[in-house]
Amino acid sequence: MLEPVFLCGYMRSGTTLLYRFLATFDEFGVGLPDHNETDRAFETAVWFYSDPTSDLEAVYDQDWPHWKDAIPDRKSFKQFIGRYNNLSFLRKWLEVRLNKHVFTRAGVSRNARVLASRLSWRRHIVRNFLTLYSESYGAKKPLEKCPDNYLALHELNAILPDAKFIFIYRNPLDVYASLIRRGRLELELEPVLPIGRVAWMFITPEEFSKGWIEAVDCAREFARVSPDRLLMTKYENFTEARESECRRICDFLGLDSSRVKFSNRVDYDESKRFPLRSSTPVPNSNTFRKMLHPSDIEKIIRLCSGPMHELGYEALEDAECGLQAPRFDRQFQQPRL
Repeated sequence: MLEPVFLCGYMRSGTTLLYRFLATFDEFGVGLPDHNETDRAFETAVWFYSDPTSDLEAVYDQDWPHWKDAIPDRKSFKQFIGRYNNLSFLRKWLEVRLNKHVFTRAGVSRNARVLASRLSWRRHIVRNFLTLYSESYGAKKPLEKCPDNYLALHELNAILPDAKFIFIYRNPLDVYASLIRRGRLELELEPVLPIGRVAWMFITPEEFSKGWIEAVDCAREFARVSPDRLLMTKYENFTEARESECRRICDFLGLDSSRVKFSNRVDYDESKRFPLRSSTPVPNSNTFRKMLHPSDIEKIIRLCSGPMHELGYEALEDAECGLQAPRFDRQFQQPRL
């Protein structure tokens, strides 16, 4: 029985820190190759690359997502996953239409997404992938971290009935500041690099706010439908009230929280892509918000004020900008995958 755990949250909201914390538990069999640089081994984004009409072996050979790291045995990959590229005419016809009318289309109902997930061969690809990953590393619970997993919560839930999901959220001002900081660092590390590598981090406050609200929308809508399957954790609680928040996470996942050993040492190097080196949460000490222009701060607070207040972000921002935040009560819209 597969009992995978999927981590998600808007990019730069703490998914890496959450991943490193959970990776310390033997149940996940992660064994990170290098705690000092990245969570490279198991960021597989498995749902988003599980389209049977695509070249799955080409995905396996990419530097990202890290399918080859999660499943080192190519022979097993070809036997249990790659074979789903061999589509009959009717199967290809079905998969193409599911992609066109459901998986790549905004506004599709939850029921349609669930039904499509059960009809598509994507379900076999995802299940077999996670099974092989578990067998490769002796994992009782496959741990899959991809920030964008929040876009496919209903799909993953439909094909993995024992899965659990954790959505981590963070003050949007700190998220945006972290994006800007990371983008600047990437440009400093290399004199010449593909612009696409940093373009996703240099977005307007308007575009960022839309994406951040969309992420929160997805998580809260899924939590209303399946409250026992998703846990929402606040980054600030995860780092400041870490003992109680980590116990809450462990209880949700059935882990023994007494095994966690916290440290007050903040090993932090701003010159690195992943500046925080700890595998367990430590008090948040970043000062990235100073990188933001006042006009960008004002725009983000104005656009995100509703969900910010709903999630408990209030005093500091209102005092700085004097904004009145309306209630956040709007209809959920399914995002485009």
